[in-house]
Amino acid sequence: MGLSEWKAKAIEAGCLVSRDLLERARPIEQLLEEREWREGHLKFLETKDQLYGDTFFYAARILLASVIDGPFPLSKLIS
Repeated sequence: MGLSEWKAKAIEAGCLVSRDLLERARPIEQLLEEREWREGHLKFLETKDQLYGDTFFYAARILLASVIDGPFPLSKLIS
């Protein structure tokens, strides 16, 4: 189950605990923080591959921030 789905079910059940949400989000954040190290082992052959990687990375960061904090575009995690 994805983080946003888990959060929606917890809200629906009336049992969302912020600490649990942050604990579940931490492994995702860790993967995103390790991007430079992980991509250092890859050899991008073309600029478009790097562009695809950047697009996915920033989309994942925005999605994670919106799941944790809500849809607030001025959040420091999003901006």
